[in-house]
Amino acid sequence: MKLAWAVALGVAIFASTGTQAQNAPRRGDQAGMFDGEWYVTSDSGYLIPVATGDHCSEAQVEPDQQTIFCRAVRRNADGSIAGYLGLEVYHRNGSTVTISPEGGPFVEWRIWNGGSQVVLEVYDQELSRHYELYDAATGKLLENVGQLDATNSLPAWAKSRSLLAAEAVPENDALNQERTMWIGKVMREIARIQPGMTRKDVLRVMTTEGGISTRTQRTYVYPGCPYIKVVVRFTPVGPADQSDEGPDDKVDSVSRPYLEYSIMD
Repeated sequence: MKLAWAVALGVAIFASTGTQAQNAPRRGDQAGMFDGEWYVTSDSGYLIPVATGDHCSEAQVEPDQQTIFCRAVRRNADGSIAGYLGLEVYHRNGSTVTISPEGGPFVEWRIWNGGSQVVLEVYDQELSRHYELYDAATGKLLENVGQLDATNSLPAWAKSRSLLAAEAVPENDALNQERTMWIGKVMREIARIQPGMTRKDVLRVMTTEGGISTRTQRTYVYPGCPYIKVVVRFTPVGPADQSDEGPDDKVDSVSRPYLEYSIMD
């Protein structure tokens, strides 16, 4: 009897401590997502829950690992997005700042100045685009600029990552000559594609592009640069009811190479 009582007491103590361990505050020194929730850190070394995972349609921890930027949404019962609530910024010790532009909805946002500021790309009622710079700690609007015709006249904070990267590309006579030679090489390789060749021959030079295509016409891109493209027309080879592209389909014609941004499916 005593043995049974001791075993039962031990099981009860184990279950109690196990429950306490599960409910114990989570410790950590970096903000992030744990078990489907977003947490920030506290001065006492514990993590503070600030949002559920589905509360944010987009979220980013930048770059001090102490601040979370969340594009907050309102959801329907089925989980679909019913509306946007603004950009919420969760700081150490659980303080929250909500940034909701008055000029209209924002379509893009990016972190600036080491996470101390955030840029919103906003569209007003006339669908005119402009950029707003906010202080991430207070939510205060710091600057507001419109979309200028000369993009290089924009302040650095309003420029997209791709534009900043493009402006950082080095330029000099030697590099320009090297790029010219490379373009010549690309043109010679693309010129190898001739009527009468097969689809599998085309794929030895080019690769496929996203977007709409049919068995008789497809856009291909050069592997070394996805902006260099050609449109190839084919005559199907194989069963007439076959809709899939066949490797032995014959090339009818090839367009001149042209430049275009990538198309994603």
